[in-house]
Amino acid sequence: MFFEPEYWLVVAMFATFIALIFSGFPVAWVLAGVGILYAGIANITDMLDWT
Repeated sequence: MFFEPEYWLVVAMFATFIALIFSGFPVAWVLAGVGILYAGIANITDMLDWT
């Protein structure tokens, strides 16, 4: 079964979050950075619907 692109984005976001947490960055910076990064990716690829 193949997943929708949105599901792959969620898996990639979780993996990025875990990798950055284990690398020693502060939790607040990681949460903010990962959220902004993936919101930008979703907006550019039209996965994010603002309406």
